Amino acid sequence: MNEQQTCGKGLADRSAFPAKLGESIVAMIENLEAHQETLDVKGEHGRWELRAHVKLAQEFRCLATHLQATAAMARRDPAKMSVHEIRGP
Repeated sequence: MNEQQTCGKGLADRSAFPAKLGESIVAMIENLEAHQETLDVKGEHGRWELRAHVKLAQEFRCLATHLQATAAMARRDPAKMSVHEIRGP
């Protein structure tokens, strides 16, 4: 028997991917932050690279937070999930 694919089921089935992607991004953040300590910021290039590392770490942290929140998914109202606009064609 074919099981009907719903938005909620589809998201739940795929929630492992955003969780793993979030974990990978956290590892990238840790790497960027560790490398910040090694930069020679006396020169212009070192200061520029430090700013880039800080900015990337901030943006990646925000992205990782959103991905992990997506993986944790909130409960859905089944009645509202059955409307055509959400369910799709």
